Amino acid sequence: MPAFAILCPGSFDYILNKTGNMFIRYRLKDVCCVIDPNKAGKTADDVLGFGGNIPVVSTFIEAKDYAPNALVIGSAPQGGFINGVYREEITAAIEHGCDIYSGMHQFLNDDPELSTLAEMKNINLIDFRRPPDPPHFPKASWKKRKVKVLLIVGTDCDTGKMTTAWEITERLKKRGKNVQFIGTGQTGVMLGGYGVAVDAVVADYMTGEIEYAIDSVGDNVDLIV
Repeated sequence: MPAFAILCPGSFDYILNKTGNMFIRYRLKDVCCVIDPNKAGKTADDVLGFGGNIPVVSTFIEAKDYAPNALVIGSAPQGGFINGVYREEITAAIEHGCDIYSGMHQFLNDDPELSTLAEMKNINLIDFRRPPDPPHFPKASWKKRKVKVLLIVGTDCDTGKMTTAWEITERLKKRGKNVQFIGTGQTGVMLGGYGVAVDAVVADYMTGEIEYAIDSVGDNVDLIV
């Protein structure tokens, strides 16, 4: 069973900790603690209004008391690059034997220091924003597609597109429908285990990647969201 520690130093709030908050909302039982020295001593419910008694601690060293086996980077420094604070906590988590879930633009596997340490500790650095290589090209497969596809759109980031798609998917499943959620951002891919972070894909290849993700589901579902 996963036991996630959510890393969001100085940014555990309703807005900045976007990825981490979705884990707390939708994978509540899998989250063991949150790391933010500014909110240490509080609970997730104190800060967000949901999340129950998930504790907030100052550092990964303190998080070890809750036996995490994976660290989720719940928020990111500006630009999605690792700063010194994040590097220190990620390093401590790797030393402890935790897999690292990252949706940042800076790929952990391309960092010599972190990747070498991860190999020594036999843990996984998972870069959810890394685009497929080689890329997939569009083939106009929509002409033969039988399954219906529901596209959720929004006018900006953080407007609730993924949340809306996830809620629709889960509620239709409760009604007995066979629905496949395809994440198009790092948070959706982490939660659903399927999709591609399109903001990391070269624009020429975006349509091909989405088409490939849809085609990989096939026609044996009621709806793709």
